Order: sequence, then structure tokens, then C-alpha cells
Amino acid sequence: MPAIRQTSLLFADIEDSTRIAQLIAESAGEVAYADFSLAYESLLRDACSAHHGAVGGTWGDDFYATFSSPRDALGAAFAIQMAAATHDWPHGARLRIRIGLHHGRVIESSNGLVGIELHRAMRICSLALGAEVVASAAFVEATRGELPAKYAAIDLGLRSLKGFAFPEPLFLIAREGWMSRRVGERNPLGDWERPLNPIVGRESEIAALSELLHRPDVRLVSVLGPGGVGKTRLCEELTALEQERFLDGVYMVNLSAVEDPALVSRRTAQALGLTPEQGRGDADQIADLLADRQVLLVFDNFEHLRPAATFVRDLLTRSSRVKALVTSRTPLGIRGEQRFELLPLATSPEDRGLSGQPAPAAELFMQRALATRPALALDPADRSFVDDICTTLDGLPLAIELAAAQVDNMSLGTLARGLRIHPLRLLVDPDQDYPARQATMTSTVSWSYQLIEDEQDRALLDALATFFGSFSAQQAADLLSQLGRPSHLDDVTSAIERLRRRSLVQVVREAEPRRYRLLRVIREFAMARLEDAGQADAARQAHLAVHVRIAQQAEFALQGESQLEVMDSLAQDIENIRGALACASSTPDLAPAGIRLATSLTVYWWHGHIEEGSHWLSSLLALLPAPSKVNPRELGRVAQAHLTVALLQLYGGSLANARQHVDDCLAISDSNSRTLAIQALATALAGMIEAAGGQSARGERLCGDGVARLDAMALHWMLAIALEWRGEAALRAGHDGLAETSWERSVSLFRELGDRWLQAAPLARLGDLALDRGDLARAGELLAESIALLRAVGTGAGSAQVLASLGRLARAEGRSRDARMLAAESLRAASASGSWLEVDLGLSLLASLCSDGPHPADALEASRLLGAAARIRTAAGPLASSTIQRGDAHLAVLLRTTLGTAAFEAAWAEGHASTTVEAVALAIGLAGNADE
Repeated sequence: MPAIRQTSLLFADIEDSTRIAQLIAESAGEVAYADFSLAYESLLRDACSAHHGAVGGTWGDDFYATFSSPRDALGAAFAIQMAAATHDWPHGARLRIRIGLHHGRVIESSNGLVGIELHRAMRICSLALGAEVVASAAFVEATRGELPAKYAAIDLGLRSLKGFAFPEPLFLIAREGWMSRRVGERNPLGDWERPLNPIVGRESEIAALSELLHRPDVRLVSVLGPGGVGKTRLCEELTALEQERFLDGVYMVNLSAVEDPALVSRRTAQALGLTPEQGRGDADQIADLLADRQVLLVFDNFEHLRPAATFVRDLLTRSSRVKALVTSRTPLGIRGEQRFELLPLATSPEDRGLSGQPAPAAELFMQRALATRPALALDPADRSFVDDICTTLDGLPLAIELAAAQVDNMSLGTLARGLRIHPLRLLVDPDQDYPARQATMTSTVSWSYQLIEDEQDRALLDALATFFGSFSAQQAADLLSQLGRPSHLDDVTSAIERLRRRSLVQVVREAEPRRYRLLRVIREFAMARLEDAGQADAARQAHLAVHVRIAQQAEFALQGESQLEVMDSLAQDIENIRGALACASSTPDLAPAGIRLATSLTVYWWHGHIEEGSHWLSSLLALLPAPSKVNPRELGRVAQAHLTVALLQLYGGSLANARQHVDDCLAISDSNSRTLAIQALATALAGMIEAAGGQSARGERLCGDGVARLDAMALHWMLAIALEWRGEAALRAGHDGLAETSWERSVSLFRELGDRWLQAAPLARLGDLALDRGDLARAGELLAESIALLRAVGTGAGSAQVLASLGRLARAEGRSRDARMLAAESLRAASASGSWLEVDLGLSLLASLCSDGPHPADALEASRLLGAAARIRTAAGPLASSTIQRGDAHLAVLLRTTLGTAAFEAAWAEGHASTTVEAVALAIGLAGNADE
């Protein structure tokens, strides 16, 4: 039978062993680490053998031995500590060995010693700090309460042992001559490895933090931020600079390996080199030592030890000249704490006023990438990939460094694409040079998750992963409601704020309603949790439903006085809207919801997002079955989708596609009033398309039909749009009077509705009509009002056309210099808004201005500009101004006469062959030169 006996147990391991192993292996190689491991095990075996111990087993750096006498175990423990302290370890490694002592029953079996007391001894060892010996009450009792005179057992109180139901009394064993160092007898930063790489992009943060730390009224500063943002690195840099300013030293207290808040005071005492004293607590010793000293204590990695905040508070209260700097993912929450939020690195130079220089995030990436791959050379495309990588990773330094380590394995383009799809899979340290908690971004984020006590908060964070961009607390509450977990808005707001205080949620707008977002790596981690739980599809559909509701609420507001506020709100939500549309486009079952979302945003797409809106709606319509199989309740939205695509395609220059979609819209027949209104507006749009295609008489009739039907239904916003189209069709048919009355009524209706943006277009057309008639005063009033409205709504959409018309007016009034300035401004507006189809207006205006010049070179430039305008006008399609075209044709005849046919055609062909960007650059340069 197995024998049962009483024995004294010694368990030992190395504090921070993973980092030490990585340090030796990285600097001296795997063989050197193997030699280190053998030396470590030999030291422990020799010490135990010298004190009559029997080695029970080893696992990596874990070691245990048994002793028949507790005094022998005690002697072996301190022999190990002193031998480790004096041993010449490779690469200057400094070992701190943790030792736990226990006395209890073990069972001798054929497989060695077994029993619960072995587990108890191992857990006691895990509660020791480096260079300490901690013993159980059973061990102290086994010495019959009479330790040798040179030893003292300092009561640590009750401590919880992992896996055991009840806490147990533990004792710190002190020995005379061991741990007798005092403040000033060693380099305070000696236990910290100085980083080999210089810090990047943190100059302003270091200066601000230093200034804050030296304010007389500030005693405690907490540097807060998400995992991987560089809190420790920032404080390392700062403390190296601050040693001269704190006369009695800067002491680093590394808490990453401390699991019990009660041990923070002991770790601090160790950092200060204090010897434990019988009958006195660590806090009392520290306070007495620092009572009159000017010291900075830096507590690193405090987030998992928040109950120990009271120790820091009491220490500062009792030591008036001591200051504390804390790094944490969450505030300590004590009075007098100054919070310093460390943000990720800027991903664009403009974010930090560094125009013309690399963004700090890109600079960090390149520094680390070149260290990995010194021959790396960047062409312009590669620099774009670097910017893309840094933006994808939100400027998070650890993520950037982990990404840079991959450049030896893949191209920058492959890395950029991979990070957009699955960032966490690539953010892994290939050289194992980081602490285990930071060796992957997954482990870094996982550590933050473990700090969330409330399971409901974790579930909320997972649900928030469905937001692609920023979100409000109301949107989060709506999301939970869609998921069947309705919560009061105040409760959701409080939960989000708790997550924010843990640096898991970022604030992107302080003004109410406050908006938040998740860093990309946190979002990906949370989404993976949803996937693993089988909840991802439901969460994405809930997110889609939330944004369908947002869009539908915005739909009619976009047509009235609150238009600007709604536009701003939608701009903040555009990333979420795109994500929701992508979800809807992924399966036919979700296409109807996607169509409801996209059609509700018709005005938004028209307001400078023509190509994107057309793309989403075309993709969604392609997923639907034939109209006869569409749910009748969805027919109105399907008809509206075709109408919207037709509208966007027309203004995007594709007449054929516009005609096809308007025909599809008109083919959908349904009895509900919504569809009838859409069909009436579609009829007017069909007329506009016909007129643009050269069938002006038919176009005018169709527009008139649509206007009459909408007028009868008293749908004033649609009617105002249809009237603008009827005015354009009438003008092309030569009926200037009808065009004028149509536009005047359109303006009147838009004014009544409060729609300033759409009002600007018919105003401008009335201004053009007055200009063509020679009524310059009237033209000036109308065009000035139109451009003022466009500037008030803050959009470039449509402003290029009005600016060109103002330029024509200036030329007609003889203000050549103003006309050139307006032509250049028109071209810049078209470029800034991406409205390349309006570029021809500015080019034509500048061509006419050049033709006024006295030199043959001016005529050549005018001819080149006419050629460029003609090419762009071809792309602009049917909506190109007929008035401008007639003016260009007349100017071409004059230039051909002035230059001769050959010279004119050569210059015209040169302009026609230029790209849009080249033509704009040439024109703006000509306008600027003329001003000089």
C-alpha cells in the first residue's frame, strides 16, 4: 500500500521567468538559455542536498523538494536565495526566486509523491514575491514555534489560495542580513530593462505629463489607456528624465506579476530595498522611510489591483513629499487622482500639426520594420500601405510594432490587406520578445476582458462590436432591444462609461449626445467572441435594424429645416451605415431591409455621394427576385430604389442606366399612395432623361405630367424637385418662360419646406437664365443667394457650377481678375467634392478668359482648355450645360480663325488628351499666373 508520511515541502520558481527566458534566448541564443536552465536547477539541487533534502520534481523553472526537518527546509530556502543573488547569471540577468514552505502529509506512490498538500505548497509559492520566502502556519508550527534567532516569522494575515475554499494564515520569513538594503544603496531603476528602441511620437505627452507631475497641487497621476497604447513605455522615458528632479530617487514598482492586492505594499517595500521587521507592516515601514524624502514612486500595471489604491492613498497622506505615477487601464478612483489619458499615436500628420512630416504612427512602423528588414525600401504605393496599416490599427503602438515584425514574412500590401480582414491573426510577436501578456494583441485584449467583473458588461461590449464606427448610448440601447435584451438608457450609459473607464471604449465626441467607439483590435476580439457563441449573425442583423430605423427617422427630416443637423448626424454614422449595408448585401433575405435603409438616404447620396449610393442600391436590387415575387409591402421601397438609382445615375452621367431604372420603377404597379407618388416623380424624371437625351418636347410633356400628378397629391417636396426638372426640359425645348416659372415655383416650395440645399439649384438656374438674357443685376442677386445657401449648408456639391456662373457674370461685367479667381475656385470646389463632372464649367470659363488675352500664347492656352473641357463634357453626359456648349462652339470658331486650323486643332487635341487632374492643375496655374 502507498505510504503516508509528514514532510516539509519547499516549492520554488522564478519571478517573471518568461521575460528572463526571452531576454537570454534573444540576446545569446537557445543554447545559452539551456545553460542558464541547467545552472538554475543545479543551484537549487545543491542547496537542497546540502540541507538533507530530496528533489521531488522540476517543470521548467518550477521546482520542489522534501525535507524531514522544517529547519533543514528553512536553511535550504535561504541558501537558495543567497546563492541566486550572488550567482553570475548570463547576460546580466537578475533572478528573483519565489519560495513557499509548507508542512503536511504526502502519499508515496509508484508515480512519486501525491496529495493535496503538494498543491497547497505550490499555491503558497505563487503568493510569494521575488527573493521572498513565505510559509504556512503549519510550517511555522512544525518548528514548534521556535525559529532560530536569526529568523523571524512576520504575520501576513489570511490569504486566499487559488483553488482552495478558505483563506489561510501565511507568514513572511525574514532572515538577518537578507534584504537589508535601504533607499539610495542601489540604482532605483536597476530592476527595469531600458528599452533598446527610442520612443516615437510622444514628445508632447512627455512634456505635458512632466508639467502635470511637478505641479505643487498634484501628488498622484494615473496614466490611463487601453492595453498596448504605450503607458509603460511613456513612463520609462519620463522616469529616466525625472531622476535629477526627485532628489531621493525614482523607484519603479512593477506590479505585472502581482496577483493579490494585499501584496502591493510588499512589492513596494522590495522596490525600496526594505527589510521586513517583526511586528510592523510594510505600509508603516514605507511611510516612516519616506516621511521626509522627495521620491517619485512609479506603480506600473495597476489595473488588476484596484483594492490596493487605498495603500497608495494612505502612503501619500503620510509622506508629504512623495509623488506617485501610476499606469493602469482603469482609474484608481481615489481623491486627488489626476487622470492623464494616453491616446494612440496620430495616423495622419495633420492630427498633430506635422504637415509635411510622416505621421507618428507611420514613423513608429517604419522604425520597427527597418529593424526587422533593414533593406526595406518604400515606393509611393508602399507608403500608402504603411498609412493604411497604421489607420487600420488605430495608431495603437503595440499593434503597430507587432505588425511591423511581420514585414520579414510578407509584403506591405499583403500585410495591409490581411490586417483589414483579420488583424488579430497577424498581430503576433514572431520573435517572442514581449512579455506573455503582450506577445499577441489577442492576449493583451483578453487581459482587459478579464478585468470586467460584470458579465452583463462583457455581453454589452461584445454587442458593441457590431458598430463599425462611433455610436451613442441610445444606439447601444436600441441594439440591445433588437437583441431581446431591452435596457433603460441610463443603465446602458452607465455600463458604457464603466467600459470607458477600463479603456475598452473610447470617447470620440464629448458634446451631447456623447459618442463612443471601439478600437479595431478590441472590436475584432469581441466579434470573435460573438462568433464563438453563435451570436454574430443575430447581432449583425440587430445592428442593421437599428440603422434602418435611424435612416427612416432621417428620411423626411432631410427634406426640411433640420436638414443640416441630420446630414451631420448621418456623417457621424456613415461607417455604421456602410457596415449595415454590407451586411444586407450579403444575403437575399436581408436585401429588403438594406433597401429600406438605402432609399431612406436618397438625399444624403444625392448630396455628394452619388457613386456610393448607386453602388449600394444596385447591389441590393440585384439580390431581389422578380417584382411579381416581391412582398407587396416592399414594392413601394423597391420602386423608390429604382427611382433613386435612376436619379443618381443621371447625375452621375449614365443616361442609359438612368433610363433603365426609371422604366423599372414605372413598371412596378401597386395601389398604395407611396408607390403612386414615386411613379409620379419617376414620370417627371423620365421627362428629364428624355430632354437630356435630345427629346426635349417629349421630355417637357412627361415632366408636366409628373408635376400635375404631384401637385394634385400636394406632395410639395417631390413637386419642387419635379418643377426643377420641368424647368430644365422647358429650357432645352426653347420655352424660357416656362423654365423660369417652373424654377420660381420650385424655389418657393423649397423655401416653405426649409430645404436650403435643393433650393440653391433652381436659384442658380434662374441666375443663369438672367445672365443669358443680359440682366446682370438680377443674375448677381440670384447667384449670390444660391452660393450663400450652399456655403451655409457646408457642401461642395453644386457649388462649382454656381461659382462658374459667378465667374461668367464677372467677365460680363468686365471684372477679369475676379472671373479668373472664381474659375479657379470653381475648379477647386469640383475637385474637393469629387464632382469631376462639373470641371468643364470652370475650364470653359477660363478658356473664354484666356481668349480675351492679347498674345497668341493666350489663344493656344484657351484652345487646350477647350479640348480638356470637351473630353470631360463627354463624360458628364446629358446634363452638360447646353448654354456652355454653345458658347464653347462659338469660341472654337474664333480661335480657329485666330490661330489657323492646324495650330488650333493641335492645341485642342493636346488638351483633350490630358487627364482631368492635369487639366485642373493647368487651369488653376493659369488663373494664378494671371493674378500675378
